[in-house]
Amino acid sequence: MTVLDVQNVTYWYPNSVAPALDGVSVSVETGQFAAVMGGSGSGKTTFLRLINGVIPRSFTGRMEGRVDIFGYDTRTLSVAWLAQRVGMVLEDPDVQLFTDDVYSEVAFGPENLGWEPGEIIEVVEWALGVVGLKVLKDRRPSELSGGQKQRLTIAAALATRPEILVLDEPTSQIDSAGSGSIFEVISRLQRENRMTVIVATNDAERVAERADKVFVLNDGVLAGQGRPEDVFSDAALAYLVGCPQTLRLADELVARGLPFAERPAKFKDCAAALSRMLGRGN
Repeated sequence: MTVLDVQNVTYWYPNSVAPALDGVSVSVETGQFAAVMGGSGSGKTTFLRLINGVIPRSFTGRMEGRVDIFGYDTRTLSVAWLAQRVGMVLEDPDVQLFTDDVYSEVAFGPENLGWEPGEIIEVVEWALGVVGLKVLKDRRPSELSGGQKQRLTIAAALATRPEILVLDEPTSQIDSAGSGSIFEVISRLQRENRMTVIVATNDAERVAERADKVFVLNDGVLAGQGRPEDVFSDAALAYLVGCPQTLRLADELVARGLPFAERPAKFKDCAAALSRMLGRGN
């Protein structure tokens, strides 16, 4: 089933001369992990704002085209309906955190949707368990590390049991180890709950390893889309978004006369092939 269908969308922010998005058309299916990639100013955040209806509801501007969630035009849907189906995680967790303790932060969404107390307790315990923060539920958000704060924003987004989880650069302020941990949480949610994940990121290694589909934006235009192996094998697209380090190493080894049987397309396949090659060389 198609959960997101963006149809020829062009959007101008108020008083802007050029559109932030220009003629973008993409779709995402149930349970897919889709990555939105591109440089600064490429339109990634604007694209994500389409999904939960922030554009055109909160940002007036001018929009052409149509965005459907589960077959419904977002312009016809209520904020409450979208909030229960689309969970949003912003790039800066401090912007999203505002309550006195971790538990209250996660409970805020269900409380505002009028859920029963028993339901709220159950979903908060579940969401904190998913991100590994149960033992910190009485802590103040300000006392958490950067990675823990980002995990908390994910738990808060999960608390309404959304069918789509949207994340804007969720690891941009976290070190490499923390980045891997966040992406593992996201991937587990996708696998175990058949949740659709749409994430804006330029972490080529994580995208190559985990994504089902990649959208590449450049100056608001969809420069290309496809499977990670297709995108990273396209020189023009790889130039825009970077190429996983292991694939670059593989290409360098090929150039130096140590070819693989064929160039591995996936990060994890490439890493395994490199290990086998280096093992044979010892």
